[in-house]
Amino acid sequence: MSRHALPFLSRWPAFLAILGGLAVLSAIIWWGLVFRQVVSAGYMDLSSSFRCAGFNSTICDLAMSLCTQKHWLNITWYSPLLLWLGLAAASVGLLGGSWRHDQSVE
Repeated sequence: MSRHALPFLSRWPAFLAILGGLAVLSAIIWWGLVFRQVVSAGYMDLSSSFRCAGFNSTICDLAMSLCTQKHWLNITWYSPLLLWLGLAAASVGLLGGSWRHDQSVE
């Protein structure tokens, strides 16, 4: 490997952890925008809507499709894929950073 690639390799875990954290934050905001409308319209209670943040189900899809309230961003559906990808990226970044730190101590 060239010397120029090494500085980037030492920073990739932090970059991946930050990127994953931003993806998780975006997914939570996205879920909040959609399910705030669903809960306020009475199609689902708040405690049931928390399950929809991490898992797709027929109940979640039905509640989103029945909700006809619009909000200023006009987002009508949510997918938990962004949440899981963000959690995976953040985990890999955090674990990669701790592994690289352990390797440098030895």
